[in-house]
Amino acid sequence: MTNSEHLQWLHDRIVNVYGESENVDFLIKFREIIKDIKDEEDIKYIKENLMKGLSKDIPKDFLTNYEI
Repeated sequence: MTNSEHLQWLHDRIVNVYGESENVDFLIKFREIIKDIKDEEDIKYIKENLMKGLSKDIPKDFLTNYEI
């Protein structure tokens, strides 16, 4: 389970088990944090696969502006 998946599980538990509204400020912010972490995980996955040569169709300079 990735960090973003675990955080999403926590978010869903707060909403579905404890009955908190999805529209409260801390859950809105929580979803933004989850999205940022998921984006970073996706970029890291793509970079790792480029290094292994599994994604040769993606130009290497495509990811040069991203830091992990």
